[in-house]
Amino acid sequence: GPSTAYIFIPRRMEVLIAHPPAPGGTRRCEWWRLAESRLWEGPRVLLPFSPGCLEMSWEPRVRKATVVIMGSHTAGKSSVRKRLAERMQWESDEELGTSMRGENEEQGKYPTAWDDVLHQAEVARDQERMSTSTSRVVETWHLGNFVWAITRRPEQHGDLLKRAVDAIQQEQEATIVLLVLLKINPSTMVRRRATFQTSAMAFQDEEVDASK
Repeated sequence: GPSTAYIFIPRRMEVLIAHPPAPGGTRRCEWWRLAESRLWEGPRVLLPFSPGCLEMSWEPRVRKATVVIMGSHTAGKSSVRKRLAERMQWESDEELGTSMRGENEEQGKYPTAWDDVLHQAEVARDQERMSTSTSRVVETWHLGNFVWAITRRPEQHGDLLKRAVDAIQQEQEATIVLLVLLKINPSTMVRRRATFQTSAMAFQDEEVDASK
């Protein structure tokens, strides 16, 4: 049957290109870099290359990944997170805002400090994950939490954005961070909400929310 492919494209990659030997010399190879502008930069560094064994002066480093699944209601965030984590045998971190909601929050009654408490819990989970060697798939995360926060505190847009970016940059020091946005059209969102009841939001408000 029909299927959907999710392709993750790195924002920056490096390629080792080998060149034929010069007359009487040895082969050489260069590191070339594909930047965010999609234009090749380089050579970054020139390394000797020969058919024999090379004595490396550096050790390759494998970095773990943090794949962030974001999207609106019913976009499929939880489904993609669970399937990807299962396939890759990675940690699967659900949306903290969902797991932390109580009865009042389910009714849309958020306390003033809700976004601050959620941010602190997200940072604490990040620090816990940094102590492990396993990659992870996380739902919504700091950027998604920021989008929710500015709907409640638009006057603090700058401060909320700064702390979200700071947290993401902190994560990038230890892992490769991939941000994946799942998009669906408003009519699909409303249809899925009516069928699966995936949100605490009153259904009559869903179409308005879908158009944002």
